[in-house]
Amino acid sequence: MNFIKAISNFAKAICNFIKAISNFAKAKCYLSKAISNFAKAKCYLSKAISNFAKAICYFIKAKSNFAKAKCNFIKAISNFAKATCYFIKAISNFTKATCNFIKAISNFTKAICNFIKAKSNFAKAKCNFIKAISYFAKAICNFIKAISNFAKAKCNFIKAISNFAKAICNFIKAKSNFAKAKCNFIKASNFAKATCNFIKAISNFPKAICNFIKAKSNFAKAKCYFIKAIS
Repeated sequence: MNFIKAISNFAKAICNFIKAISNFAKAKCYLSKAISNFAKAKCYLSKAISNFAKAICYFIKAKSNFAKAKCNFIKAISNFAKATCYFIKAISNFTKATCNFIKAISNFTKAICNFIKAKSNFAKAKCNFIKAISYFAKAICNFIKAISNFAKAKCNFIKAISNFAKAICNFIKAKSNFAKAKCNFIKASNFAKATCNFIKAISNFPKAICNFIKAKSNFAKAKCYFIKAIS
């Protein structure tokens, strides 16, 4: 999820960066237009001043044509007033264009900062994604090891069951041999042989008991390993 969010933030930062560049270009155009209007207004003001000076000259010199000079004087004043208005408007537009230019620079700077942050978040998300893959691989390895240990415990459990079964068989055989030896001892005409067989049977009987106890212990251990492997 962090990886997807980082990609989304990165894309948004790129969009904001592109918008900031566009606003910067627009502000630059407005500034150029404002400078052009300022230059035009300056020209109009210069012309108006020139016409005003000419009108004064005409007014002074044209004693015979006073009415025309008076009209030209009034027109010159009117043009001067218009030129002054244009000049004030040009200054206002120039001020607005300067403000927009400063705002565009600020937005451009913010877009760069957001772009850098998004790039950093993207790098962090990439690192976290790589770590998650590493943890996932380790978990798979541990799962495989657990399966292997479970298989080994199962094999040991089966072997213990087999040994336990063998011990039971040996115990039964020893018990049978002991019974036979006892019968032979009772029935035997040769007392010495019967005594030997009886002693052997008595000797094998404790061994069979020991083997039975060992097999039972191994079975208990294997059962414990099997339970641990399952858990």
